[in-house]
Amino acid sequence: MEITEYLKEQKPLLIKVTKRKYAESFRKGKIYMNSLSVFREIENKGDEMTRDIYEGADHVIQSTEFDYLVSPTDKNFRIPSSTIIGGLWRGFEKYSCLKVFCFYDIKLDIQNKLIHPIDKRIFDFGDTYVLILDIFEFMNRINKELIKNDDLIEKPSVFRHVEYIDAYNYNGSVGPFRKCDEFRWQNEFRLCINLKNKNIEPYTLDIGDISDITLIGGIKEMVEKIRFVDENKLYFACD
Repeated sequence: MEITEYLKEQKPLLIKVTKRKYAESFRKGKIYMNSLSVFREIENKGDEMTRDIYEGADHVIQSTEFDYLVSPTDKNFRIPSSTIIGGLWRGFEKYSCLKVFCFYDIKLDIQNKLIHPIDKRIFDFGDTYVLILDIFEFMNRINKELIKNDDLIEKPSVFRHVEYIDAYNYNGSVGPFRKCDEFRWQNEFRLCINLKNKNIEPYTLDIGDISDITLIGGIKEMVEKIRFVDENKLYFACD
């Protein structure tokens, strides 16, 4: 299928990569969200691509910014900063219950008609992709459902790119929209929702059928065949 909408201006070109059954559920409008703590705690070997032990940290402080650490139970016990490699990641509780839904953002150079290489490690997320054809309508439907569920959801809910940081040099705020450079290949775009009831796990936001603003297909075939057809068109292999 050829699409032109995204070539009119530089907008996120988002795909959800997952297993076929979950992709079909997503097209029915079911946005299945886990908390950041779940992503951090994943330990199964088959999920290594999604495992991030720093997921949901509030901030990071590099060891060059302090002289030593003091034990909270024994003030005479000190750890010199020179023995610490990298930074200290702190404040995991603040964002641990935040619900997250992740996309891959396909990077385009429209002026030069180039598609940035799509890392094949995304194949480990599943065999199927769902492409969002109309990002603004998609966001509109999400917003409508959030308003309807205002009694359940704390404001604000955020939909934006993830920024990637150098874990060995960065000092400052982290939160749900900063991750280590080693995950840069994920080109991640996130929807984050904060529920008033922190005990709900997982959470499904139902925005209604979105098959009219999405495409679905095999991820491997799409990656192999995606291309600029001419100056104004992109080709996607889809069902």
